[in-house]
Amino acid sequence: MKKNLLLCAVTFLLFSCTGKKIDDSAGLGKDRIVETVDFVLQDMSGAEIDTRLFRDKVILINFWATWCPYCLDEIPALNDLNSSLSPEKFRVFSINIDGDQQNLKKFINKYGIGYPVLIDRGTKIASLYKVRGIPANFVIDTSGNTYFYGPDINSAKLKIRDLLSAPKDSEISKK
Repeated sequence: MKKNLLLCAVTFLLFSCTGKKIDDSAGLGKDRIVETVDFVLQDMSGAEIDTRLFRDKVILINFWATWCPYCLDEIPALNDLNSSLSPEKFRVFSINIDGDQQNLKKFINKYGIGYPVLIDRGTKIASLYKVRGIPANFVIDTSGNTYFYGPDINSAKLKIRDLLSAPKDSEISKK
C-alpha cells in the first residue's frame, strides 16, 4: 500500500510540474479566452485580496508551488513585470498551492519575491481555473477576458505589454 501511495505521489509530481505545454484538447491554450473566475484570497500578511477590485487593471495570475523548479525559474520574470509596470495599470497575483505558510515565508525571503503571494488553501481557486499543471499563467484584461498561457510566461508577458499599450475603447472613440 505504501509503495502504491509513493508511486502515485511521484507520478503526480513528475506530471504536475512539467514546464511543457498543457494538452489543448479542452480548448485551452495560448491566447485562448477561458472563463474568468473572481476570487478572494489572503496574502502572506493575512489581508484579503478581492480580484473584483482590480477590474480596471491588467492582471497576471500565476499558480505555482515552492517544490516546482519551473516555477522557481519564473520568479525573475514575475519580479521584473511587477517592478517595471505601473501598479495603476497592472498587478501580479501569484497564487501558491503549497499550503505550508511557514516554509512559504522562508522561500519568499530566500528568492526575493517582490510581488503579492496569495494562499490557495485546498487548491480551490486552482480547481476553479482548471489548473492541470504548474506553473500556470493567466492574463485578465480590463474587459474581464482571461487568457490562458500555461507555463509560457514569455507569451503572457507579450500579451500584458500588448494590452497595456493598446488604446482603451474610450480613447478610440475620441479620435
